[in-house]
Amino acid sequence: MKNKKHYPVFILLLVLLILASCNNKLSIDKSILFQDGDLPDKITSGTVTDAPEWIVSEIPEAKAVLYEPLEKNGDFVGGILILLYGSNSEAEKAYSAVLLKFKSINGGYSENISVIGEKSAIAEVWDPQGHDFGLYGADIAFIRCNSVIRIRYDDTYPQDTIINYLIAYAKNVDTRVISGEMCKQ
Repeated sequence: MKNKKHYPVFILLLVLLILASCNNKLSIDKSILFQDGDLPDKITSGTVTDAPEWIVSEIPEAKAVLYEPLEKNGDFVGGILILLYGSNSEAEKAYSAVLLKFKSINGGYSENISVIGEKSAIAEVWDPQGHDFGLYGADIAFIRCNSVIRIRYDDTYPQDTIINYLIAYAKNVDTRVISGEMCKQ
C-alpha cells in the first residue's frame, strides 16, 4: 500500500519530463523554403537534406538544420541554409562565422541590406567557380529569431537580376520566419 502513494508523484514527474523534452526540441518548418513564385525561370529546388559539410564547416553547430539546393538543368546553382539555435547569442556567433566565410570566399560583404532580418549582409562575386562564363554569384545571410539564414545563387543572369532575386526571396523567407513557429520557439 505504501508504494501506491508514490504513483501520482511518479506519473507527474514522468509527464513533466516528457513535456520538458518536447519543449527543448527545436524544429524548422519546411514551408519556409521555396514556394510557388519564389524561383526564377528554369531554376528548380532540390531535395531537402542535411547541409553539405562544405557549407556548414566553421559555423557553430545548430539545434536544427535545414538545407535545400537550387538547380538549373541538373546543375547546382545555390540553395538555402537555415540554422536554428537555442539562443540569440548562439545565432550571433554563427552569423559572425558566416560573415567570415563570406570574407574568405567572396572577398567581403555589405551589411544591413534592405529591411531583411535583425541583421543582414550580402556578398557578391564575379565568376564564383573560376571560369570565364560570365557567371555571377551572390550570398545573403541574415538573423531572425535565433536563426541564421543563408541563401546562395550563382547564374549567368545579369548582376542586378541576381541581386534583386536574392533580396526579394530573402524578404519572403524573413516574413515566413516571423509569422511561423520558429519565432515562437
